[in-house]
Amino acid sequence: MKRLSKGELAKIIAGVWEIRKVPDKVTNEEIEHLPPKNRPFLYASGNWGPGYGMVKALPSRKEVIETIGDELAHKVAEKNHDLNSVFGNVTGGVIPGWVLSNKLEKLLGPPVNYSYVGGSRTGASEADIITLDKQILNRVIRELHEAIAGKVNFDFIAGMTPSGMVPGYELSKLFGVPFVYVREVRKKGGQKEMITGIDGNPYIKPGDTALVFGQTQNLFATSQIGCKFLQEAGFKTVSAVEAWAELSIACPVIMKKLEITGSAYSKLGFGAFHLEKIGVDVEELVNFAQTTCNSTQVLRNAGYKINLAACILFYGNPLAVKMLEENGIEMVYLLTLPELLDEIESQGIYPQDYISDYRDFLAHPLDWQEARGLKPDKRGGTL
Repeated sequence: MKRLSKGELAKIIAGVWEIRKVPDKVTNEEIEHLPPKNRPFLYASGNWGPGYGMVKALPSRKEVIETIGDELAHKVAEKNHDLNSVFGNVTGGVIPGWVLSNKLEKLLGPPVNYSYVGGSRTGASEADIITLDKQILNRVIRELHEAIAGKVNFDFIAGMTPSGMVPGYELSKLFGVPFVYVREVRKKGGQKEMITGIDGNPYIKPGDTALVFGQTQNLFATSQIGCKFLQEAGFKTVSAVEAWAELSIACPVIMKKLEITGSAYSKLGFGAFHLEKIGVDVEELVNFAQTTCNSTQVLRNAGYKINLAACILFYGNPLAVKMLEENGIEMVYLLTLPELLDEIESQGIYPQDYISDYRDFLAHPLDWQEARGLKPDKRGGTL
């Protein structure tokens, strides 16, 4: 496999990055009244900053996320050949974590198990570890693909967060169409998006038809919710599970398959894991590292040995570096935000004063925030 240079990786990620010119003085109350191009971004930590990339939208471009997955897998494998578990943080780390687990299997040989971790932003008390049985889910996805291929017309696939994301992504690979994911409720703070992967996607246009895959634990109801939100956004929809059922001659067999799909996810499925092995916690990007540290603590409390984390892009935030060190976590990443900024600067994508202000933020994030009069918002925002 041809390895990508940092410059090539930077060009990929620069396409989903946004930098804003935040006023020198602005209060929390004034933010909503600013033009969008001047509003600071609210990060998961509750802190504010001038830039953010929709790296979590990269799975909508499968050739990109698969290429990135190859690069990240090599870097992770170089750090530890004993890994048998990958954990993706909801939501941005779910697909990168899944892709990483599959890439590591090819590199390391033994099966690499996969789970996703939800609720870790707020701490260990509210988090869940959901284990995915790869063999069961992949079998169901193949059968669904065979049942509806050539019989249902659609332009892209939408998976409901969190448990419909991996099935939706895998279906999109089989059908060769774009992938997006849909939240059951609108995201608080940050981008406030309902659908991730739509904006700026050159392969999806208004009026296109989405094949919707709901959450596996409640496929029918959540598929209908996803259809509703996509229709409100101007798209046509088809429910994957309803299409599958309509095309099936043996309804009881179909319902049995749906039960298998639902059982593919089970909390703390220790039976598939070897706890003496080391796992890796995955996000799409890491800024203040609070979600990473929270998730790692959740996993350690459950008995897993987690000393390694991975992301596509690392801000290089000095506060994050300190927090990761204090928690005994080594971060593996493809490139840092300063390296990405160098590429953005060389391409002339943003004015120099935007980039200079962003660099000031990266060097002293809390000072940048305080100097403007902004105060942390406990709601948190963009992952």
